Parts: sequence; structure tokens; C-alpha cells
Amino acid sequence: MHFILPLLLVFANTGQAPSHLEGAVEVYHCAFDESRDVNYDAWPDEWTRRTGDGYPAYLKIEIVDEPSPESVRSLQVRLDGGAAAVYTDPIRVAWMFGYVVDVWVKTESLKHDSVFISANVVDAKDTPLQTFHSRAIRQTDGWQRLRLGPFEFDDEKADRMVLGLHVVPGSRADLAGRVLFGGIWVGRVPRLSMTLNQPRKVYLIPAEVELAANVAGIDARTKQIDFEAVDILGNVIAAETVPLELEPAFAHGELTLDPTLREHPPMLGKATWKPALNEPGYYRLTAALRAPDGTTYRRHVALAIIEPVPVPSDGEFGWSFTAQPAGIPLRELAFLIANSGVSWVKYPVWIDDQTPADATNDLADFISRLVAQGIMVVGELCAPPSSVLDVFGHGTPPLAAEVFSAEPETWYPSVEWTLSRFGTLVNWWQVGHDHDTSFVGYPHVVDRLAQIKKTLDKVVYDVRLGMAWNWLAAPPDDEGKKVWRFLSYTADPPLTASELEAYVPHVRSPQHQTWTSIDPLDRDGYPLEIRVRDLVERMMAAKIHGAD
Repeated sequence: MHFILPLLLVFANTGQAPSHLEGAVEVYHCAFDESRDVNYDAWPDEWTRRTGDGYPAYLKIEIVDEPSPESVRSLQVRLDGGAAAVYTDPIRVAWMFGYVVDVWVKTESLKHDSVFISANVVDAKDTPLQTFHSRAIRQTDGWQRLRLGPFEFDDEKADRMVLGLHVVPGSRADLAGRVLFGGIWVGRVPRLSMTLNQPRKVYLIPAEVELAANVAGIDARTKQIDFEAVDILGNVIAAETVPLELEPAFAHGELTLDPTLREHPPMLGKATWKPALNEPGYYRLTAALRAPDGTTYRRHVALAIIEPVPVPSDGEFGWSFTAQPAGIPLRELAFLIANSGVSWVKYPVWIDDQTPADATNDLADFISRLVAQGIMVVGELCAPPSSVLDVFGHGTPPLAAEVFSAEPETWYPSVEWTLSRFGTLVNWWQVGHDHDTSFVGYPHVVDRLAQIKKTLDKVVYDVRLGMAWNWLAAPPDDEGKKVWRFLSYTADPPLTASELEAYVPHVRSPQHQTWTSIDPLDRDGYPLEIRVRDLVERMMAAKIHGAD
């Protein structure tokens, strides 16, 4: 059996922007010059600071004569235990725009504290609406630009925004060191959003893709939007320029007092595109909005088109999960799996009598949908419910060997509850997830697994039990007792195709099945072609040399 761990694609900005966001219009700038401190008290006018529990008033915070790349002076925080939070004067905003905040930061001698910025949005009555946070940083090599955004507001009542400059301790607080906040810059950009007619972003052939683009904060001189679709290799598959349907953002006489909006009042726009995408594949759709000054604003959305295939009756390939993927409801996940061509799925299945009924029912519906499609489910006993976690009392979830080494009354009631609910749907069970090899090197591992199986057999007759095992460790020998039906092999770092050719024949056993867990290469470290080729080569090597 071959299990592939699905990739969660995470996009992160790891580089420092050399300048402000292209096309952003400045709405606020603080350089800590004399205009920001008219009474010469070394404190920015109209700014506030937080004091109270954890925020000592004795921390010295003041404007100092130290320039940053975008300010003649800076705001200095001298550390001496505790946290610091400083808030700007209110900045007027409008819901129709996106906003970006740039703050120059320099830290010295920080060991525990970290620095981040926040944007706190309120309505005209000062009712809090939303709060945005930047990433946190600790050590800087000189001045470093810390960016928040671009971000957009969910509520049309957004009226003002207050920025927060934060220095917070970690497990301990720094008693020395300092943080300097330099130039603060806020810009606005048009708001451009894209919506597909298929929320799950996965289409079955024949695909009828429809993309809706909604624009706000542009002026009437922006009359069209450019759409483009590229495949996984970057080839342009479809492209079209579509006119925008425009309407004023404000009713006559309602225009905001913002002087930058008077010459060219803001407009709302929308456009729809139906690209001809009929081949299976992964596509990236782009909407590009060109402003009168030549600046181009872009937004992207990805989708997949798949050709439905029946589940192989004797298929050997599957997907392995350690948790529910973020943002994907179980019903949607079942749809994706059922149309992926896999025959097996490993998924955490462990509840107790305190598990909410909705969560239990959703899990049962998920498993039932897979089973109805002919997909075999392997229940992973890898995410203990609260009744088990409370016994161990530490923040890190315990590994399988730790859980099942405890007295049976610690884990058996919840496992009994789980098997009673799912035993008729799930025939295969694994203690721990695919990377939990905690039973490797465990004293008397055969006896321990035999005891676990005997206990589970009280609920479901002859449970098909298995566990993860390390390729580099000699497999245990149960002397034909069939304590486990499979061993799921893994390694960190994963074995190469040539290594699998050598290892698989040596671990095969007539007493149990040999399963392999294959992780794709890191997407950040390897180009796509290399990752695909490597994955296929390892799958073929495992299969050719005898993995089940």
C-alpha cells in the first residue's frame, strides 16, 4: 500500500520589499519630525500608549534623534521587563479600498521579546470592527521594513483605523535592549476580488468555469480588466480583455471629504469571464486592472479540472491525513477524494462521549461517503480526544506509544466509544499517524501490540491493526501470531527511489502487509518537474519491489 501525504500549499512573503507597494496612494505618513511633536515633549501628538497589567508605565518610550530610511527621527522603546503598545492618531479609511502599512523597525539585544504591528478598524461610533496583525520579528540587521497587508475590510461601516506598535515578551521578558520604530507609511489600493462559480475550486469535466471580478476604489478612466489563464507549466491557455460595468461608489452629494477622491470620484466595477478550459489540469487565473498612471493591480485564483474516474476495485494507492485540512469541510474533502482515483484513505478517527454530536455526525458522513464509493478507510488512532489528553496534561499531543502504554482505563473507554460508532464502516486501524514511529525500539513491542489488539477485539472481532515503522529499524517479529496486519514504513528524510529498491525486499513478510508512506519533496526547495518525477519514481520503486 502506498500513501501520499497531501500537500497544503502555503504562500508566504519572505523577502523585504524594496519600496512601497506599487500603485498605492499615500494616506498617512509619520516621520517623527517636529510637525508630529509641536509641544516638544518627545511624544507624538495625539498618540496613546497602553498601561496596566503587563504594560508597565516605567518603560521609557520617547522620540529620539535617530533617523530611519523614511524618517528624520524615531520612536524608541527601552526594554526593562513587561510589554509595550503604542497607538497612532486615527487614520480615515473607506471600505472600498485595500490598505498596506509599512513601518521601519530596528531592534537591539532582543532575546525573548518580539515586535509586530496591528491595524485596528472602527466605525464612525468607535465600535471595533476588525483587527489585523503583521508577522512578528525579533532580531534585525539594522533597519528592516515590516509590512502589514494589503488587507481589506469586511464591513462597509469601516471609518477609521488606528495603528499599534507592539513589543511583547515571549516565555520571558527582556530586561535590556531597545526597539526603534522609524517611518510609518500607509497607502491605499483599489479593491479587487475574484469569485469562481464553484466554491471548492475543483471542476469535473465538462468544466463550465465562470470567474466574476468585482472592483472598488477605481475611477471612471479605468474601463476594462484583463483576464488570463495559465496551466501548471506557465503556458497561457486563455486570455481576454473584458469591459467593466461601472457605477459611482457614492450617491450624488454623498462624496467623502477625502480631498484625494474629489477630482476623480471612486467607482465600483464588475466583469465576468468564462474561459474555455476543457482539459484536466491545474490552472491559475489572473485578473489584471490597469490604472490610468500605468500601475497594474493583479489578483490570482487557482482551480483544478479533473476527469472523473471510477475507484479501482483492487487499487493500492491512497492519501494519508493527520488532521482535517484547514478550510475544507469534510463533505468537500470526500468529494475530492472520491474523484482523485485513490482506493485508500488514512484519516484520524478517535472520539469520546464528550465529542460534539455535530463533529461525530460529520465524521460519520465523511467516512460513509468514502465507503459508498468503494474506498477503504484506515482509522488512525492519532488525535486523542479530551478525555485522554487531560490525563497527560502537557501541551504537546502524546505519541501512540505513550498513550497505549498507559493503563487501559486511560484510553480504552474512548476507543471503545469510537469502534462502537465506526467499527462497521472502518475495518483497518492504525495506532498513531504515519510519522509516529514511537513503537520503534519499544521494549516488548509485540506483547504491547498484542494487548492492544486483544482489547480492541472486545468491540470489533479480529481488528485489522497496524502501526508506523521506520525503514532504518529491523521490523518486529510476531512469530506468525498476526498481531498486526500491516506495517506502514516511513523515514525522515524520506528514502529515495534507489533506496526503496534496496529496502523494500528486505522488509517484506508473509505475515503482514508492507505499506509505504511517501511524502512529496518540499515545494519551496524543488521545482515542480523535479517534485513530480521524484514522486512517481518512488511510487514505482515501491510497487515494483514488492510493497503492498
